Amino acid sequence: MNLPSFQRIAPYYDGLAKLVFGNAIDNAQKAFFSLIPEGSSLLIIGGGSGKILPDLMNQIKPKHITYIEASSNMLSKAEKQYQYIKKTLLYPVDMCFIYGTEKDIPADAQYDVLMTFFLLDLYTNDEARELTSVLSAHLKASGSWLFADFCIRGSSSRQRWQRMLLKSMYLFFKFTSNLQNQSLPDYQRIFKELQYFPMQQKFFYKEFIASTIYRKLLS
Repeated sequence: MNLPSFQRIAPYYDGLAKLVFGNAIDNAQKAFFSLIPEGSSLLIIGGGSGKILPDLMNQIKPKHITYIEASSNMLSKAEKQYQYIKKTLLYPVDMCFIYGTEKDIPADAQYDVLMTFFLLDLYTNDEARELTSVLSAHLKASGSWLFADFCIRGSSSRQRWQRMLLKSMYLFFKFTSNLQNQSLPDYQRIFKELQYFPMQQKFFYKEFIASTIYRKLLS
């Protein structure tokens, strides 16, 4: 699996996202923060620059966060973001930053919440299926999976511009970040295969962005 590298565009990534999508990406990521119990342990993988950390800390008040990012430049920005937030926190947080991928999750670690925001779109169906299977093994049976990513839905005219924008985005990241994948995986099928069901779902940016909170089906 050839992972893309966001090293070169790390300084500009958040600005570009804001320019194209306004607040839609941020809103999609925090759409279900209110449903996460205070004191939860979180695994955030592919968290990027950590822009979401202030809202996460204020709304969820987690006990522990494992933050994994494959770009050292992105991870450095996230660590600086946390150090700034830490000065104003009124409660203790066990924060662990890891430079790596899902392969670097502590072997015996179990979390109350998984967060994969705009991550699975980087992978083919088979790669996304393999990744989510690994992540699922680290989620407690009663845990929640917060997912946000791009999707194609709505009317035929709406789907046409969504596909055009998605194609442009994939081409941009192919040349700037060596992204090999050029199409969205079938998220719904992948989560269904893992026996997760959507508790709630919201859409943003004219239905081009989906935010979902998943739970595991208990036998």
